[in-house]
Amino acid sequence: MEDDVRVYTVIPNFLLCTAFMVYAFLHGNDLLKLPSVIKRFVLMYFGLFFLSIILNFSLPYKELISFASATWIMPLGFIYSYIIFKEYDLDKLVFKLSFVLFSLLIINYFNIFLFLNTDSNYQSLITAYYPMFLLPFILSSTKNKLFKFLILGLSLFTIFTCMKRGGLIALILATAVYYLVDYLLVGRSKYKIVSVFVIVGVVLVVIFSFLKYDDMTGNQFTTRLESIEDDEGSGRIDVWLETIRLINNSDTAGILFGHGHLAVIRDSVLSLSAHNDFMEIFYNYGIFVFLLYCVFHISLIKLCFKLIKQKSSLAAPMAMSYVIFFTLTLISHIYFYPYFAFLLLFWGKALGTLEREKSLNTTNAIK
Repeated sequence: MEDDVRVYTVIPNFLLCTAFMVYAFLHGNDLLKLPSVIKRFVLMYFGLFFLSIILNFSLPYKELISFASATWIMPLGFIYSYIIFKEYDLDKLVFKLSFVLFSLLIINYFNIFLFLNTDSNYQSLITAYYPMFLLPFILSSTKNKLFKFLILGLSLFTIFTCMKRGGLIALILATAVYYLVDYLLVGRSKYKIVSVFVIVGVVLVVIFSFLKYDDMTGNQFTTRLESIEDDEGSGRIDVWLETIRLINNSDTAGILFGHGHLAVIRDSVLSLSAHNDFMEIFYNYGIFVFLLYCVFHISLIKLCFKLIKQKSSLAAPMAMSYVIFFTLTLISHIYFYPYFAFLLLFWGKALGTLEREKSLNTTNAIK
């Protein structure tokens, strides 16, 4: 079964790589004109991939193949998304596809939550987090405000019920930033006051509904929230201190080039990952990849402000997507999880749409 899973992981990546090589052969000049944020991300993943292979000779062949598949599909998806949305306005199609996928993921989560009675943290994470990463796509593809409220409310409720505190913090912050940008910076002034009241009302309804649900299930979630101080975020402080110790004890080669894929888990006395992508990337892949990762964050922040300055309809979803990304980067992991691909696809859409609209404005100005 495990081998079958690995095969199914490799095949889509192989097809994607093949299609990309054909495109590169036919349109090589276009790839040289990719936005700098995509180039930096691709460069980071190049370094991450090759350093991992060089420093992990002892890693089993199947593990390397699986890692290669997961690694390459990220930058390729980013590039494809940019290329497609640069040429075509696909908002209607994207809305339909993302909403159908969102609905299926929600149904799948509650099927596990209500009927399978699983205690697996991984199952909860993998099924409850995916809908959250689809939100930027859905919110950027529709103008129906009531629909947006309902989708956000359902996402918040889903994260509440899975009892993932990191996801809850990320989504609450991201939702607040989304509405701040959408209504206070981008939205029309005559709607601001009404919108604020509607937002507060929706938040209160979601909180009230959840508290009722939590009361019916024995106050499991509120108990977890109250225990944050005692368990230090499920031991994250101890994990971070251990990762800092590993970095401090690294030699020059380790600082420059890292210690290889999954090195934190391998070398930590706790046998746990860093639960912080900045530290994880620094220790695993070295300072050069770490700096590229930091520059990538800065590029995304600049893109957010650029869209806000232009009062683009993508500004609020873009800001939301970055808050989710940054929050989970600080307190959890994201860069090697499959759902990170949803954010990359959305950022490709934002960059491609920005370029397409720029070309249209230039063409109209000439006419």
